[in-house]
Amino acid sequence: MKRLLLIAALLAWLCGALSAQNKTSKHSLDVMTRSIFERLEKRDLKSGILLQQAAVFVNPFRYDGTALNDANCMDANNFGKLFGQFRVASTGKSVLPEPEIYLSDLRRLRETPDTIPLALMAMQYDYIWNGAIEAGLLGWDADQKLIDLPRRGASPYRQDTSFAFAALLQESKSGHIVYQVPSKLIFNNLGWDINGMQIDFGDGQGWKSVQPDEYVVIDYGKPGKKTLQLKYQQDNREWKAHSFVQVPEKKAPFAFLGEYAGTPDEVVPLGGVTINMFYDCPDHKL
Repeated sequence: MKRLLLIAALLAWLCGALSAQNKTSKHSLDVMTRSIFERLEKRDLKSGILLQQAAVFVNPFRYDGTALNDANCMDANNFGKLFGQFRVASTGKSVLPEPEIYLSDLRRLRETPDTIPLALMAMQYDYIWNGAIEAGLLGWDADQKLIDLPRRGASPYRQDTSFAFAALLQESKSGHIVYQVPSKLIFNNLGWDINGMQIDFGDGQGWKSVQPDEYVVIDYGKPGKKTLQLKYQQDNREWKAHSFVQVPEKKAPFAFLGEYAGTPDEVVPLGGVTINMFYDCPDHKL
């Protein structure tokens, strides 16, 4: 397993630039990685995904839905990479839609950064288990491509599940944030009916039950990094994932006040509006 992951990672390092420039080239990263496994008979795969067929930029085993730690705190960038890996690793028609489904939201967030969508992924995948080659279940062809060996008594494949979610924007405009988990951004190939999620938004109010497409308004009283935790009950176990959002310092009502006295030099009532004047010069010119 480690050797096969290393092959994919090495190809990513050597060929990433080529892949970005031309995904149809015979030297592209996607094509080169998939070609190593193209001769395998994949009828034993249950998920429609063979992990090692894609270059490994994000390790899916970290996102196992159990213990939460710094290594599996997901952001929008790594969520997109993991999404892309599962798309490329599909053995037939991709089990995931085109990435435009969430990239369009990322572009929109530049204009409305106070609304932050949360994306969720529960993906089962197959992988070639560590020791499959040594056990005589698979072998290397003369041109260093993996092949099935005859009369094997067991499958070379194992299954696992990645459970991850991410805020698609890591920096908010203010401490007033509207969150949503859009149905179109819930990706799973397990047949789960994703309802009854619970999310702790890091505002000190604890867990909240959240349904897909529901808007949740959160007001953070203090700036800083806010950890978002999600948990979900399925298959007699609790699945957990986490992400984060950075809340900025509150801006003063008038940015220039720091350069002047704390109180106005003159107060002028004007038709129900009060004008505070701060003079910069001894002759009291504005």
